[in-house]
Amino acid sequence: PSLETSASPTYLNSEPTFTAGPATNDPAGPSGTSSSPTFAGSPVTDPPTTTTSVSDTSLIPSSSPAMSSTPTLVTKNPTSSPTISETAVVSTSFPTTNSSSATDAPSPDPASAALPCGISAEQRRSEITDILESEFGSTIFGEQGSPQVASLEWLIDNDNAGLCPDDANLKQRYVIALLYFQTTGEGWIQCSAGSSSGCDSSPFLSSSNECDWGGIYCNSEGEVTGIHLDKKNLIGSIPHELSHLSGLTELVMDDNRLAGQIPGALGNLQMLQIVDLDNNTLTGELSDDLFSATNLRVLDLDRNSISGTISPLVGNLEKLYYLQLDFNPIYGGLPSSLATLEDLKYLSLFSTLLDEDVPVAFCGKELTLYADCRICTPFNNATNCCTACLNDS
Repeated sequence: PSLETSASPTYLNSEPTFTAGPATNDPAGPSGTSSSPTFAGSPVTDPPTTTTSVSDTSLIPSSSPAMSSTPTLVTKNPTSSPTISETAVVSTSFPTTNSSSATDAPSPDPASAALPCGISAEQRRSEITDILESEFGSTIFGEQGSPQVASLEWLIDNDNAGLCPDDANLKQRYVIALLYFQTTGEGWIQCSAGSSSGCDSSPFLSSSNECDWGGIYCNSEGEVTGIHLDKKNLIGSIPHELSHLSGLTELVMDDNRLAGQIPGALGNLQMLQIVDLDNNTLTGELSDDLFSATNLRVLDLDRNSISGTISPLVGNLEKLYYLQLDFNPIYGGLPSSLATLEDLKYLSLFSTLLDEDVPVAFCGKELTLYADCRICTPFNNATNCCTACLNDS
């Protein structure tokens, strides 16, 4: 069967929406975790007795669910440690003949004090490179012209922030810079380096903390918790190094020109709640590793070229609320483990190559389910499981 992508549908009135952006971060804990996203919309409370068959596209979802454009994430850099003023208390009632004079202490080397980070440029380069190689792999900087090399060279030679090897945000700043270079940042519509036009914060690669760059959100500890770069003309692939942002809760980069496979390493992010990558040109199968992100609530991947089958490991996503895979050439059937997810309220599978009937386990659930009519057949004259279906014609 061929994949039909010419329809331009709109959502049914019953389609729920979700609000992106964590709520107030918890200042009491060092993890900087943000609260779960708020979901709006009334789920189906009673299963439909019949399936609405539509021959046109008036009922097909055509875009991602509505999302709040400005998440309530803390964007300010962590405050610096308070300055401690020390005043020596000298007792004048004791003789001072045996006391060491302050002038006896060796003077700092003026040449060393003038160096950035107190070390030579060569040593700074060597130490920063060693730290990043230890974290991300010893071979990542071997290919000249790669985004990884471009990020490293910028961080060492051109970043006006002048980070030192022992700065806490060194690895994080490298990863966010890598995202810029790997998605052709110079061609972004907004927040490109050196351009503040249309950017609600500092442009990328500016000397300010990376938490202040447009579309990057952090908690009070200075950890990146949200990446919101939708509709920015991102071209390239998603860096697997994003999996090192342990506090990341939201990855929103829909309506761009991202290609390649979704990195399975994102499954390592145990704080991740929202992945919104619809309307790109992503390919390949969904890695089994992706289903290790057990706090995931929203997985919105419609209008890509994702292939393969839906892994039974999707059942690991016990908190999953919203799954949209429309207009992808996925095939096979729905795994029964998907029907066991009690929090799942919205499942949309229009215009795919799925060729197995919707399992009876999905019937009678408080679930809005959209799919192609060919897989929404009744079982033993029982109630159809689909809320609405799309005719192949």
